[in-house]
Amino acid sequence: VFGTVVFIVTLCFVDDVAASLSEARRVLRGGGEVVSCIVPRDSPWGRHYAAKAREGHPFYSYARFMTVPELVGLLREAGFNVAGVIGTLSFKPGGTPRVEEPSEEWAGRGFVCVRAVKSP
Repeated sequence: VFGTVVFIVTLCFVDDVAASLSEARRVLRGGGEVVSCIVPRDSPWGRHYAAKAREGHPFYSYARFMTVPELVGLLREAGFNVAGVIGTLSFKPGGTPRVEEPSEEWAGRGFVCVRAVKSP
């Protein structure tokens, strides 16, 4: 019945990502979309937060970060067609923050969103 399901830095904290995506597919109407935004494990920000997790950070120590290709694979396995990937946060942790427009050049970005459509 829903047109869109959004996961914003959520999937890295759920016990069963595949089950969560399956449930999202179940509640979406035909042609509905899922948008999932992650901090990629292989980005400077993902490595930064993973280091905090190793130090026992009370929040990040529970995260299981993934890469964008891993997320894309999970979405496809759940019955979605990937419609687009964009990213932002190109500066590194500790760098000077700046306003950025999201870009289709997502590799190396610290915050990446994948939009996928429910396949028939």
